[in-house]
Amino acid sequence: MKRFTGMLLAFALLLPGLTTFANSSTQDGPKKGIKVKSTTNEDGQLEVRLINLQKEDTTVKLEDMDGNEYYRKLIRNHNGFARSLDLNDLANGRYMLTVAQDGQKWVQVVLIDDDTVRLSKVVAKS
Repeated sequence: MKRFTGMLLAFALLLPGLTTFANSSTQDGPKKGIKVKSTTNEDGQLEVRLINLQKEDTTVKLEDMDGNEYYRKLIRNHNGFARSLDLNDLANGRYMLTVAQDGQKWVQVVLIDDDTVRLSKVVAKS
């Protein structure tokens, strides 16, 4: 009985993390230590965090599937970056969040469907 109670408690502690997993994604880059993390919240914001950029030029952009850009930022001489992007004014559809640095790309699909925003996993591309 104690073992069952302990397992139930462990599951209860893990449950909040599992429910937010669908709205967040993290990917280590091909370079050692670079991380791309994005999350959404109830207010229609996309939180983008980049960690350990090694002070190299890095570009972040959000565009629709037709290539129309809604956000672009060139980051220079910084090790990190954090930005909140307001998705409320964007039409329903699929968008691509792309992070590019030194010939490497990290891509994530952002799906907006009415009041719901879903994120794919971040995929590293060479």
